[in-house]
Amino acid sequence: MKDFNTGIPSTRWLQAMVQNKTTVNVQLSTGDRISGRVKWIDPDCICLVASSGGEQLVWRQAIATMSSS
Repeated sequence: MKDFNTGIPSTRWLQAMVQNKTTVNVQLSTGDRISGRVKWIDPDCICLVASSGGEQLVWRQAIATMSSS
């Protein structure tokens, strides 16, 4: 299992998104775009909750860019 390095800026930014219940826009490496509130993060994945309430599990390696709304 990978180490979960909470000292790096990207992890701290994601943790802030979880705490603040911020909606993020994600562009995947395939070009697809998704958005949702970050529910939780781990070393491999991010769980997004859509406005409809549905959850999506996104592998971190599939993310090209992410921005807050």
